[in-house]
Parts: sequence; C-alpha cells; structure tokens
Amino acid sequence: MNGADPWAWPETAKAYVTFCRRHDRYERPARALARSLHLPACARVLDVAAGTGVTTRQLLSVLPADGTLVAAEPSSAMRAASGVSDPRLEWVDAVPDGLFDAVVCSAAVWLLGEVRAAVTDLATRIGDGGVLAFSIPAGFVGLPDGEPGDRADALNALVSAFIQARPRSPEPTVPLPDHAAIDGHLRELGLTPRHTEVTARWTFTTQRDWLRIPPVGLAMRPDLELAELEAAVTAAIEETALRRGHRTERWAIWTAVR
Repeated sequence: MNGADPWAWPETAKAYVTFCRRHDRYERPARALARSLHLPACARVLDVAAGTGVTTRQLLSVLPADGTLVAAEPSSAMRAASGVSDPRLEWVDAVPDGLFDAVVCSAAVWLLGEVRAAVTDLATRIGDGGVLAFSIPAGFVGLPDGEPGDRADALNALVSAFIQARPRSPEPTVPLPDHAAIDGHLRELGLTPRHTEVTARWTFTTQRDWLRIPPVGLAMRPDLELAELEAAVTAAIEETALRRGHRTERWAIWTAVR
C-alpha cells in the first residue's frame, strides 16, 4: 500500500523538481509574492511549506544582505532535493516559534488544513508592521479563471483519459472559503489585505507532468499504487490524439500587513 503522506515520498520530491524545472506554474506566484514584500535591512523571513525551494530562491533574491530566511519543510526528501543554500538561509523541519517580519506561504496554504485556521496560525508569527503573504489559484476561491483565447480541449482530454478507468470517486474535499471571506478573516486578525494577481500558462506537457506528481495523480486515481502511476499517465497520453492548446491559470496573491 502507498504510505500515508505522499508529499513526503522521495518519488514526489523527484517529480516535483522535474515539474518545476520544465514549467513555471509555481515559480510565477512565488516571484510575485517575493516582489510584493518591502523588507527592512535586517528582516527575518519565514517560508512555510518551502518544498524544494521554489519560493525560497525568490525570497533570497529580495532578502537584504543582513536578513535571515528560515525555510520550513517537513519532508526530508523535499529538503534534500532543494539544492538551495545561502549563508542567510536555514532549513528546518517544522515552523519555529518566534516573530518574523514576513511570513510567506506560496501555493500551499490550503494544504496546511482549513484555510482560515492556517491563516490564523501564520498570522500569530508576525509582529506589528509584519506581513503575511500567500497565494491560491483564483478558481479555488471563487474568482474568474482563464482567458477568452484559451484552447484547453487537449488538456481536458488528457485528464479525462487518465481518470476514465477510475472505479470510485476520491474522498470529497472541503471547499475553500471564497476571496471575500479570506479578506474578512484577515481583517478580523488585525491585518490589512492587499491584492495582486499573476497568471501561468498550462500546455499539454504541463498537464502531463502535473499528473506525474504522486499526490496529484493518486488523488485523481485512488485505485492506483505508486508503482502504477507512470504507466497510467503514459496510457492516457497515448489515448489523447490532440496535444496542442493551452489554458491560463490565474493566481490570487495576498499581502496582508499588520
């Protein structure tokens, strides 16, 4: 049987690194988050759910010379696969105590548990004048997604071919609060939300490689074991005749200041 936490598997770290080398789906919101920060000279920054360091790299690019960055990632496989090192950077396996000038969680806050509870916990880690910054796909929070010129038939066909043999539905997931509800919760926490948006372009190869990330593919095909995932993705590719087209994914970016 597959292990309990697929995000901790070495196979996941390997697939995630491959995906991020080929595609900028995660790099784009990470870069936008980093550029939204205005850090003091000796800033102390926390990167939550740092994964293989996609956001960590972007934060280092804006971190002052005298600043420090703590990258918290529970998966040892993810940390080992990051390849990110810097005298200003410390990797840890759990979110540490203490206050930070900025707490950042790119493309992962909904994986930390119920979103409002996760945001509440992260907000306790910033002091007066501190910033909490995070990103969520716009479609997850009820905002418009895509663009009129999108042609996603091939991408949809690939997903359909991948899931068509599934014998049962995956466990239901709890919907995320919408954009306005997240804003309201931030204000209740004493934070002032500011918004930006960034887009990422999905092609057939983006969709293909995304299905190969074990927590993604196995959530869509819970009948599969890890060893069967690659064959299932390959079979779906072979069934998909049209392999052109794209779709646009929008990301909502929050930078909330205390």
